Amino acid sequence: MNQPNLFSFATSELSQDAFLCWLLSWADPSHANTDPELHRLGSALLKDLIIKAKGDLPLISKVLVKRQYQHLDVLCLVNDDLVLIIEDKTVTTEHGNQLQRYKEQMISQYPHSQVLGIYYKSEEQSSFRDVRKSGFEPYLRQDVLKLLTTHATENAIVKDYYGYLSSIQTNINNYKVLHVDEWKNSQRTWIGFYQWLQQAMDIGDNSYTAWKYVANPSGGFMGYFWAFKATGLSDTEIYLQLEHERLCIKISVSETNNRSEHRAHFYRLATDIAAALKLPLVKPPRFGHGEYMTICQWPGDYRIFDGAGVIDLGKTLERIRSLETILEHVVSTQACAL
Repeated sequence: MNQPNLFSFATSELSQDAFLCWLLSWADPSHANTDPELHRLGSALLKDLIIKAKGDLPLISKVLVKRQYQHLDVLCLVNDDLVLIIEDKTVTTEHGNQLQRYKEQMISQYPHSQVLGIYYKSEEQSSFRDVRKSGFEPYLRQDVLKLLTTHATENAIVKDYYGYLSSIQTNINNYKVLHVDEWKNSQRTWIGFYQWLQQAMDIGDNSYTAWKYVANPSGGFMGYFWAFKATGLSDTEIYLQLEHERLCIKISVSETNNRSEHRAHFYRLATDIAAALKLPLVKPPRFGHGEYMTICQWPGDYRIFDGAGVIDLGKTLERIRSLETILEHVVSTQACAL
């Protein structure tokens, strides 16, 4: 039986806030002799965060940590001239201009201090482009695990946090080893696979791509979207989407009156090109009528598995990317027709 873990119950962002405040508070030199091991770990975390935020690392003489200060998750004041803002997220993401607003607020309040921003994320996120644009640097679960591995401790709270993060990491990496039948009930397996695709396709923060949960009446799915291309029609864009085991070519049509006509046109165009390239494409079970519509899809499951039912990543990637070729031909053919 697995040992009870504090963070299996304390899963909220407020709980993670509390852990960060607690551990960073140990970095204050006044606690050096109280618990030398926790002091070293707290100091290592603080230094790691400052370096990650591209700040100038000072000789630390004083640390004051505040939680939920003026709507900030964690505020860490170092000496009298460094302000570290930590926006802490688990499964949620940043919204609006909150990060930029927080940083401007602290720059105004501490005009003579170095103001740094950290976006602390213990779960996955498909892009950190907007985070970086706001002047914050991501500090991810992998960074925490590396730190806690390097500075191992016997403290029960820290060991529980390390174990909790390790279990998430294991679930994220399960796409490499799980049998095909075990993917169905594991959202983190799909997230891990989609993250691998982003890296394998060399699609980074500067490209138009995303993965996220998509709610729908049939229960929803974790989707992956990429290869967005203009069609030459002002209201219509074409792109690729993974819906778990489905690989789809989709269009988005903003103008309501054009949807049926454009859906039929791009369906014919895509299937004709696929046939010429000897790639199989089929109609979806039904055509949609909304702004985002599947026009055709790969027949059956696009994933390729080995004899043990484990995904062959290389062959699966090759199959997925074959549909990018179809999109390129669709766009070039459409351009010639205009």
